[in-house]
Amino acid sequence: MGTYVIRRFLQMIPILILISLLTFLLMRLAGPDPAEYMITLNPRIKPADIQAEKFRLGLVDANGKPLPLISQYFTWVRNILRGDWGWSRIWPNQTAFGAIMLFLPNSLILMGLSLILSLIIAIPIGIYSALKQYSSFDYVFTTFSFMGMSLPTFWLALMSIIIFHLLPSRLFGFPLFPAGDIASFGKPFAGLWYDRIWHLFLPVVVLGIYNMAGWTRYMRSSLLEVIRSDYVRTARAKGLPESKVINKHALRNALIPMVTILTLSIPSLFGGALITETVFAYPGVGRMLYQAVIGKDYAVAMADILLLAVITIFFNLVADILYAVVDPRIRYS
Repeated sequence: MGTYVIRRFLQMIPILILISLLTFLLMRLAGPDPAEYMITLNPRIKPADIQAEKFRLGLVDANGKPLPLISQYFTWVRNILRGDWGWSRIWPNQTAFGAIMLFLPNSLILMGLSLILSLIIAIPIGIYSALKQYSSFDYVFTTFSFMGMSLPTFWLALMSIIIFHLLPSRLFGFPLFPAGDIASFGKPFAGLWYDRIWHLFLPVVVLGIYNMAGWTRYMRSSLLEVIRSDYVRTARAKGLPESKVINKHALRNALIPMVTILTLSIPSLFGGALITETVFAYPGVGRMLYQAVIGKDYAVAMADILLLAVITIFFNLVADILYAVVDPRIRYS
């Protein structure tokens, strides 16, 4: 196992290099001068100071002559390895890494709660739907699963705002749930735990549905496949109670494919969070990436994309390792 993990870590290096190179080239060709943030922070800054910053970033040589993109890329990588991620032009006096750390906890709370909600609902429904195949319950939730998988996240978010915020506000004079943000402002309970939960409800549900529908289908299909296996029929032929057959023999093996699906779904939560956070104006890294791209905040966008790449590659490795943990038949040598 240790050799396999080391080998996988070594395989991650060229992948990260390729991702960083492509991202660097795309952002540099599409974005403004990376030293432009200095003008945003201080419109009266001297040209000599801007030139010195361009030299530090590797954009020009000592004589002020522009350097090739590949040379700029290596300078940028060297600065990142030193912990210098650059400065933000949208969030004044913040480094790119510091800006991400401001919003990352909010995203982790949102994605953690949506993940828990999805698991609590999707796994039991998928199991029950498989055990009651072709029943009315199965047909109803299969239909809802297909609908949930088909509905765009942004549309679902907009509909939830209309139904739970705009309509109640017009009919009753107050909304059932806020339309966005992270807390109330100008109220005595602003920022308290129940105020945070009140604001989190709609984004968590919308982001949870993003995964819930698919996970229900995967759980149902996986359990149906296992139930039809020979060893399950053998366990029943021995006279074991149905509950023991399902819980001890079928369910554990049915959960093995779910390990990969759940683990690989964690990076996709950041993609869903980008849309959800933007629609609900929720201050997380997803909305921050949108603002950085729209505002041409070169350093923050680059740092955010690299963070998502590392998370995706890391959870691919975690999925492979967990396979060996939950399935004793798998061994890495």
